[in-house]
Amino acid sequence: MTAIKNARPKKKTTAATFPVLILDHVWHVGSLENAPKNARSSYEGHHLSVSWCPDAWTQIARIGGNPTWFLTKTNTGQFLDVLELRKKQRTAIINWGIQNKFVAYEDRWQVISGHDEDTEEDQLMICSSLEEAIDNSEDDEEYPPQKITHLIATSKLLHHVGCTTYHTDNGWGLLPMAWAEAVGLDGVWWCETYDPDRLSAPRGCIFQSRLNEWSQTQITGEENDDQLSGFPKAHKIQIEHKPKNRRPLRVLS
Repeated sequence: MTAIKNARPKKKTTAATFPVLILDHVWHVGSLENAPKNARSSYEGHHLSVSWCPDAWTQIARIGGNPTWFLTKTNTGQFLDVLELRKKQRTAIINWGIQNKFVAYEDRWQVISGHDEDTEEDQLMICSSLEEAIDNSEDDEEYPPQKITHLIATSKLLHHVGCTTYHTDNGWGLLPMAWAEAVGLDGVWWCETYDPDRLSAPRGCIFQSRLNEWSQTQITGEENDDQLSGFPKAHKIQIEHKPKNRRPLRVLS
């Protein structure tokens, strides 16, 4: 166990551990400049989108013809593994977000807007009004809209991560980025299913505040063809974090 010591006196406060991926290299397709993205479609805001599978994301995002970059970090990068978070960990991050006015709970309407024939799952949509929910309902008589309490992103969070009001109802989707940056990680990672034909593949982002710590090399199309024989085996650790402290206190390997 490697401990990062806190200079402050120890206090009897509750700490929680959080899953972190250790990666020393990732890929990015597109410009490395902090240029405005399509704020309506980008889930990473102004942070740099990265992945293990640039070819898949070139297909998914339809960004063919853009340069591909290979980014490395000598002492390895640390990414919050969002999809590995458990209920208590999610709750701790949400409480932190509420305390810092990044998110809030508001009433919304949830409705079944369609059905996925491949997965046989209903497609749910969050609406800000009953009228909007009825307009987008597949069958509002058999499946009437349900009023729910939903976590929304405040204007403070939208500004912090670089997203527009289009993402207001995506409070949980954006909050982990703010939390991970506050505790000193390099970025956030979503280990989603690799299925480019269904617009799904693992992805992550590196915070602009950490980007200067990563070496960046543009690779040619020929190198890009053979770059990925399989996903790298990411080393996972747990970080311990006390909610009132802005950085991890301990790394548990």
